[in-house]
Amino acid sequence: GKECALHPARLWIGTETFEVRPRQTRREGHRTGHAPFLGPHRLRTVAIIQARMTSTRLPGKVLKPLAGAPLLTRVIERARAIPGVETVAVALPEGDIHDPIAALCVALSVPTVRGPEDDVLKRYRMAVDALGAEIVVRLTSDCPFLDPGVSGAIVAAVIDAGVPYGSNAMDRGYPLGFDTQVATAAALREADAEARDPYER
Repeated sequence: GKECALHPARLWIGTETFEVRPRQTRREGHRTGHAPFLGPHRLRTVAIIQARMTSTRLPGKVLKPLAGAPLLTRVIERARAIPGVETVAVALPEGDIHDPIAALCVALSVPTVRGPEDDVLKRYRMAVDALGAEIVVRLTSDCPFLDPGVSGAIVAAVIDAGVPYGSNAMDRGYPLGFDTQVATAAALREADAEARDPYER
C-alpha cells in the first residue's frame, strides 16, 4: 500500500504545533549509519519498542502471526526503516513469561533491555543508558503499520529544532497506529527522575 508521503505530520513541541513532511524511508536492507539530513553532528538515535506478553486484552499479542511473521517482527521491520534511526531495541519486562519475546529478538539480532513490568519509563531509562542513546524514538509493539517516513519526519524536526521532545500523538492528523514520540536522552532521564504518579511511568 501507499505510505502517507504526501501529507504533512503535525508535530507538537511544547505548546506550539508545526507541520513537517515525512522523510524518505531507507531502501530495504539498508540499516547502517544515519540519514543525511542529520547533519555533521550525528546524534545516536535509537528506536525503543516496548513489548510484553501480558496484555490484559489479548495476552501474547506481540507474537501473534501477521502476514506470516510475529506481530513484533513487523514492528521491528518498520522501525528499522525509519530514517535517522541507527539501532532498534526492545524494552521488555523481567520474568520467564516474557522469555519468548527475548528469544525472538535474539533470532532477529535485536538488542533487548529488561526491567520492571509495571514501570515502562524505567525500562526506557535503562535502555537509553545501556545503548548510549542521545535521541530516543518511543514505539509500541502493537503498531505494525507505523509509517517510517512519518516517524522519520518527527526525528528530523526534533533534532533540527534542538528541542527536548516532539510527538504527533497529541493532534490526530494521522490514523491510530502512526503515533511516534521522540525525546532527547536528557529529557527522558529527567522524566524518570521526576515522575511520581504510576500513570506517568
